[in-house]
Amino acid sequence: MNTFLARPLVLLLALGLLSTAKSQNVILAPEAEALLTPVQRKAAPPPPLSRPPAGTETPFQLGGIFVLHPRLGFSQMRADGLPLLGQATRGESDISSLSAGLTLDAGENWSLDYSPSRVNYSNNALADSTQHSARLRGVLNWQDWSFNFNQSYNKSNQIIVETAQQTDRKTLSTQLGGSYRFSPKLQVSLSGGWNDRTSSLTPDQRTYSAQGALNYLLSDQVSLSLNPAYAYTVVDAAPDYASESLSALISWQPAEKLSLSLGAGFDSRSTQASSGLDQTTPLLNFALSYTPFETTSLSITYARSAGASFFTSQATDNRNLSISLSQRLLGRFYFSATNAKNRRTYESLVSTLAVNREDKIEALSFRLSTRLLERLSVSLLHQESKNRSNLAALSYTSRQTGIELSYAY
Repeated sequence: MNTFLARPLVLLLALGLLSTAKSQNVILAPEAEALLTPVQRKAAPPPPLSRPPAGTETPFQLGGIFVLHPRLGFSQMRADGLPLLGQATRGESDISSLSAGLTLDAGENWSLDYSPSRVNYSNNALADSTQHSARLRGVLNWQDWSFNFNQSYNKSNQIIVETAQQTDRKTLSTQLGGSYRFSPKLQVSLSGGWNDRTSSLTPDQRTYSAQGALNYLLSDQVSLSLNPAYAYTVVDAAPDYASESLSALISWQPAEKLSLSLGAGFDSRSTQASSGLDQTTPLLNFALSYTPFETTSLSITYARSAGASFFTSQATDNRNLSISLSQRLLGRFYFSATNAKNRRTYESLVSTLAVNREDKIEALSFRLSTRLLERLSVSLLHQESKNRSNLAALSYTSRQTGIELSYAY
């Protein structure tokens, strides 16, 4: 049997066994694939920047189970060190963003959200853009079964680290999933979906994916999970490629204020090209969350993961470390700080393509938020980020400072 087809069959068999066991940043950092799910962290609650507290009445009650939640947002940023298309030097710009949003809730289980935004730059080398984001989410519970649906659409033209320039992207994603609880300790989940991505920089592509999870609760403090996954990507005018992964995760909560998780596994990627190469990446995940007080939380995460490059016939080996602190001050102010480091190594999936690129990305961000009125919130923010790439044209050092305002029902 063709090994390219045999591998997904093995993983899909594993999924079948699980299912039948009983019968706005200025510069966007790399989007690492979450192959291992870290333990859920408990953070100091942020201010309601998009919605008022639960129970607050809204004049947009449509009758029955339907409730409308409108919102408006505005941000003004000053940024320097921005990568500019076709220029060796970095630029600076004032960046204004005006957004609106509308969320329609149908009871507690269904929600439809749409948000357009307009982004304007004072630097003529950067293109102003109108961005769109829409999402439909739903959950259906029946006895021991739970089903979920997620449909999303996004259109943007932001600066991303991988291309070191403004990059227009459109993505359309659909995800269907279900889980069954065999007992208070054992639960099995299966999900599948597809994702379409178009961009003027790279060929269009569609990814089909399937994931499974076998979750077992050893005790009130310890849980285990086994997670197989498979994905197949169809690329226009380029070889298709596939990826499969298998990982295991243990989560432990020794105390109410402390939780930890540790996971490991592997990810393997290959392409249908005659010159194709197999790339196998070890996976590792560690997460620690500590909440010494109701108003304070600290989290540390480390992950090694594999990802799909924005460019064709390339994969990435990612190492990410993040330390975050959240603190509520004087009862009404919310402060957060995050220091993140990412090392991303690019690898070729075909022998005819030589790839020699490694990015070392660091970001330090601060945010202070509060509510001015019942529905009006304000945030002050500052971020410093840099990329030390072995390809000098992709390196940058940037600082961004600004203010955000949000009014929401």
